[in-house]
Amino acid sequence: MKKLLMLILAMTVLCSCGSAGGSGGTESYWATERYSSRSDGFYYVKNRMEQSPMSDGSFGIVGGKQVPAYTSVKTLCYFDTVSGVEAIVCPKPNCPHTDPESCFALGFDGGPVIRIGEKIYWLEHSHGFEDGEFYDEIIVMRADKSGISREEAARVKDRSPYNTCLLYSGGKIWFIAKEVGYDKSGSNGEDVFYLSSYDPASGKYSEKLNLTKKILGGETGQASILGFFDGGIIIELYKFPADMSAKATEYNISVDPKSLDITYIDGDVKSVCTGAMEVSDGENCEIRCESGEVYTFEGEEFQLFGDILIISDSEAINYKTGQKYKYKASGRYQIAAAAEDGYVVWEFVTDENGLVTDTVYKKLAKDELFEAE
Repeated sequence: MKKLLMLILAMTVLCSCGSAGGSGGTESYWATERYSSRSDGFYYVKNRMEQSPMSDGSFGIVGGKQVPAYTSVKTLCYFDTVSGVEAIVCPKPNCPHTDPESCFALGFDGGPVIRIGEKIYWLEHSHGFEDGEFYDEIIVMRADKSGISREEAARVKDRSPYNTCLLYSGGKIWFIAKEVGYDKSGSNGEDVFYLSSYDPASGKYSEKLNLTKKILGGETGQASILGFFDGGIIIELYKFPADMSAKATEYNISVDPKSLDITYIDGDVKSVCTGAMEVSDGENCEIRCESGEVYTFEGEEFQLFGDILIISDSEAINYKTGQKYKYKASGRYQIAAAAEDGYVVWEFVTDENGLVTDTVYKKLAKDELFEAE
């Protein structure tokens, strides 16, 4: 009865979550594979591992033991940040979530999923050889927020998604698209990265900046969106030297989504959260706030979640007030994001064979993670 009640509660939350970041384009937020900066909740694709004994006697090896073969089941989930309820996104009653043909939560390739209004969007990748020629495509997918009515929204030829992050700003979905360095025979060449956008209202895809040409001077590298700060899309880029034993050159930039003006950021951006950005110069760490304040700490290997800066496996500090804390959950939980009245965390679940079979999200109160000193 308790499990049934939790399922009903989860689906009720899923169908009635807040309107933050609707289709009007007035807000900016982003989604990674593990969380979204939206305040109400986020979608993610978890990789569940299930034992599936084979009639042909096949098996896997875990810890030196023969065990039944495992099957990876990628499952669309939603975590409501307000209630702390995690739910598989499938409105079908009594669904066991095992058959991709009948379950709305299955059949995802993974990667970020972002909600805009009453729809969710994600990118899929189609590539291979056809009639002796290499092809590469981004497929923009969408569905209702309950997971139903899944459909293709757009298809972009000769591009692949470099989608560690999807960002919504100005009514558009922003992401990094990659022109893979293959000719039609499949020979390897140089990859080219673009800051691209998809407009859900018009259905149009557009390449806004050739980052490889503009920032990397046409040389080999990579690019990733980190988040949104002070009106700009924060992008991290690396230029790889011809001598691969040498150190890559790093660039951090902010791109205005309206004008496409580029501002170079002084320092190495470590993380971005709502209203603040963590930047290191190699010796010290600065927390730069959109409100204008700057807080400086000695060291560079920190993690920023809301007002809390985790400075070691056992120590944390409120960077605004200077209050120090003992970090109690290191080694068990990974913090995904700060919530209004706590923190969203995730932990691995292992089975009797020691294999990680699931990732479970939950919300913990501040005092469950941190103890004031």
